[in-house]
Amino acid sequence: MFRMSESVIQPPQSKVQQSRECPTWAQAYLLEERLPLPQNRSLPDSPEAQKRALRRLQAWKTTRPFDRDSYFTQWLAQHHISEDEFLYLLAEPVEELYKRSETEPQWLHDLLEVLDTVPATERVSQWSREIAAIYPPAGLLLGLNPLLEYGLRQIEAVVENELRPRYAALPFDPEGMLRSFFRSVSERLFAQFNKVFVLEMHVERMQGLLKGATAEERYADFIRHLSTRERLLTLLEEYPVLARLMLVTLQQQSRYIGEFLSHLCKDWEQICATFTPGRDPGKLMRLQIGAGDMHREGRSVLKLEFSTDFKLIYKPKSLAVDEHFQQLLEWLNERGASPAFRSFTILDRGSYGWTEFMQAGPCASEAEIQRFYERQGGFLALLYSLTATDFHAENVIAVGEHPMLIDLEALFRPVVQGEFSDASGNDRTLYSVLNVGLLPNRTWSTKNSIGVDISGLGTPEGQLSPRPIVTWEGAGTDQMRVVHQRVEMPGSQNRPSLNGGKPVDALAYRDAILRGFTRMYQLLCSLREELITAWLPRFANDTIRVLLRQTETYARLLAESYHPDLLRDALVRERYFARLWLEAELRPELLHVIPAERRDLFRSDVPMFTTTPASRSIFSADGEEFPNFFEDTALSLVRQHLEHMGERDLHKQSWIVRASLATLHMASEHMLGVPFAEPEQQRQIEPERLLELSNELAERICELAICGKDQAHWLNISMLGEGVWNVVPSDIGLYDGLSGVALYLGYLGALTGNERYTEMAELAIGMMHRQLEHGRKYLRLLGLGAFNGLGSPIYLYAHLGMLWNEPKLFQEALELAALLPQILEKEDQADLTNGIAGTLMTLYALNAVVSEPALRDLAVQCGERLLTLAQPQDQGIGWLTRGHSRPLSGFAHGTAGIALSLLKLAAWSGESRFAEAAQEALAYERSLFVPQRQNWADVRDMANGQRDEPTCMVAWCHGAPGIGLGRMAMLAYSNDVQLQQEIEAAIQTTSREGMNFNHSLCHGAIGNVELLLMAAQQFREPRYREILDRAVARILANMEALGPLSGVPQGIETPGLMTGLAGIGYGLLRLARTEQIPSVLLLEPPMAARTV
Repeated sequence: MFRMSESVIQPPQSKVQQSRECPTWAQAYLLEERLPLPQNRSLPDSPEAQKRALRRLQAWKTTRPFDRDSYFTQWLAQHHISEDEFLYLLAEPVEELYKRSETEPQWLHDLLEVLDTVPATERVSQWSREIAAIYPPAGLLLGLNPLLEYGLRQIEAVVENELRPRYAALPFDPEGMLRSFFRSVSERLFAQFNKVFVLEMHVERMQGLLKGATAEERYADFIRHLSTRERLLTLLEEYPVLARLMLVTLQQQSRYIGEFLSHLCKDWEQICATFTPGRDPGKLMRLQIGAGDMHREGRSVLKLEFSTDFKLIYKPKSLAVDEHFQQLLEWLNERGASPAFRSFTILDRGSYGWTEFMQAGPCASEAEIQRFYERQGGFLALLYSLTATDFHAENVIAVGEHPMLIDLEALFRPVVQGEFSDASGNDRTLYSVLNVGLLPNRTWSTKNSIGVDISGLGTPEGQLSPRPIVTWEGAGTDQMRVVHQRVEMPGSQNRPSLNGGKPVDALAYRDAILRGFTRMYQLLCSLREELITAWLPRFANDTIRVLLRQTETYARLLAESYHPDLLRDALVRERYFARLWLEAELRPELLHVIPAERRDLFRSDVPMFTTTPASRSIFSADGEEFPNFFEDTALSLVRQHLEHMGERDLHKQSWIVRASLATLHMASEHMLGVPFAEPEQQRQIEPERLLELSNELAERICELAICGKDQAHWLNISMLGEGVWNVVPSDIGLYDGLSGVALYLGYLGALTGNERYTEMAELAIGMMHRQLEHGRKYLRLLGLGAFNGLGSPIYLYAHLGMLWNEPKLFQEALELAALLPQILEKEDQADLTNGIAGTLMTLYALNAVVSEPALRDLAVQCGERLLTLAQPQDQGIGWLTRGHSRPLSGFAHGTAGIALSLLKLAAWSGESRFAEAAQEALAYERSLFVPQRQNWADVRDMANGQRDEPTCMVAWCHGAPGIGLGRMAMLAYSNDVQLQQEIEAAIQTTSREGMNFNHSLCHGAIGNVELLLMAAQQFREPRYREILDRAVARILANMEALGPLSGVPQGIETPGLMTGLAGIGYGLLRLARTEQIPSVLLLEPPMAARTV
């Protein structure tokens, strides 16, 4: 290999020189660096070594997604290697790999040269201690003294050997640049080495190698050990991947700072003339490095601070798109933009550039805040017209009354080949204002997290990070350890403040935003021809960024790739980065670019791809071209988009603006809406009037549809957690997704003969088919339930299959039902809406139209899982719902709905154990009855807070209406004498308290009136009809006065079934044609006799 030449007499070798013979360095070689393989290769003779290699290969082949389809074969092909050859690499002893290396890698030569010749210095120690004083975990930096000194010397060499001889006066303070570099590179190195160093410290502590009476003294002793060349070298030999990473990071960062300083000196006169004409900006004293992500070998945005108050921004990329956008703003100002936009100064130098620094500042008056938000509305329209994305909070600075957009690389978003044909992701909102990123919208939400709002108009202080992040406990001691926890996120500078007070939220300025949006939208439409012919061509060859994945995805991959287990052997880290392949199942276009992403990640860069608006190609950070990556050029798409813009689209986008801003209002279900007034006089309820109102709602739903080829979907305001809402694309659910809208439009179309509604229902099913096609690969994410999850399309297909006489839908429902056992075993949610009981109810509905023995067997499996999950209580049994510490009452998420499903199953299966469990569930729920309220306690953790008295909600989801409805349905299966008493209590409470606030099915008046309708139908007593008529009259009077009020913040119209227009329309339709329209709130099967 690259061993020292032999001679008869050799001087004693230093530890570093000896280290050249250490074979473990070869473990840092990347896969491609281990090729080509020797011709006479064979697996090791040792059976144990062969087994170990086979286990490693099996670990690769069982890593998702390599465990399915041909992904592992494709991965091998990308690396031009066969499976047998890869097995050899996995089995190859490191000594053999070391021996067949022909030359010493440059990184290893440089590393050993540094460790052999660069001394530890006091300045590095002092600067490390200064950082540790602010951030104690960084005390570990003291162990890297010679490496850090090497980085400083690289920059000093550029300054002394290249810049001083060339320029009479340097426009920067050299020590300030070194300190800035040191702070930045220390942070990057710390992220790479901290877990390894802490692990090694714990090993030495457990081995009794650390001296000291206290944890602090033993920590200091570890740092002393680490600071010796011998100990540091031994550690790096064990973790050669880490050694290579740190050396490359130092070289990249020092090279970049040297490049920047050269640009500064070369451009200094032009910088002064452009940004500070007539005054001396002073010397550059400080750099803030890494103001953005690192790309292209460690390059990032730099913030420059001078000895005066002058500040400047340096960007290591072309600023042509920024320059053209500023020119566009000035042109729009000339054409009547009001209030006028402020542009900022840019000096584009081709491959890099300089921009004016935007200093955040307050507004001086209410009028300025109004104008700020009007401009934001104007920016929203302009960015929408250019199909922009990624304008989150960090890209907006509130400079007095001017919102300033400081990063414009995500204008002109192109469409990837096939991106919208499979409906696999949230990108279905491409041509909506929501896609711009300015509007409030929560990202990274999961079952366990409500996500965060990082939008340009939102981003409040105090949000919890969406995922746990690394923090340190016991820093500065030998007990130091990593703790993963969610932490509060700071606010940004994107929102205005009044006279330096707290940031002012956008919610209160909705009208100003809409005013600015409408005004700019209409101005753009009036200037359409000039925009298309004169302005779009200016942007044609500007470099723009293509965001193929969320930056957070890359950041997490990098952060987790610094685990000690991944820093000993590059092939192990290689397998970790194979996670890039996970999304390829849904997004096959990523297969082309994964090798480029991998290259970036291996050098600790965030992968970056670019294009130009006139190109269909995409380019990696290395300049590699991927031709025909886009279906069309971004320029062509923007042209089509501008031609599409008009009054109809303006109304649709304005609704999205209102809906998104409404989500800033934190409100629980019981807080939504306004009190209903009693009508001045009793009115006759005319079914045709109810039908007329339902038709109006259906028309509005059709207007809000986002239609494509053979498919349609909607955006909905959905609840993510208690009081937290978001605008999201419709999923497959009945609750606020495609199934619910299709069910309503399908029934209304059949009843009225209006083919438009039927066709729209079919388009919704078309979108749902695509979602289900991809969802089958991730069944656990689809989940169970009647109103969410797989149960929703099963229920829908049962109904529309009967309604349309379409047996194909029955077959599709059966195919979906056959998938249930794959999820059921691990499902822990029991309730009707999101769990097993709801799924059971949808199987019951399907069995009413398709009698299949397998359905009964599936239903029994559901019942058995419910019995397994049941938890004994002081009285009876209950089921825990995610996020709550006690079993809930109520129909949607509590025992009322689960008990009804078990009673139905008992009758269907003939097994009394299910009826007995239902009775136990009723016993628990009865223990929650509050006599003085004639209602059942809402024991959700969020509902009660610190109250001494129980909270009672009056809604289908929680409280008397839903519980009473469930008890009425139980009468067909149980002779429990208490049922009638509970029904009567529920009716009285619902009629007294349940006709207020909003009109939704889930937690509004239309849903509550279902109990009164069922009572009037089933009991045939005049008083129940009178109660029903009074309630309906009150609802109608309110609806005609205020319009339909959805069950979401501010009553904003939203299309979905349970909280929005589809449910209100369905409820009115059922009131008008009770004998023909089944109760969706009871999940009734299709009606046997049909006259529609």
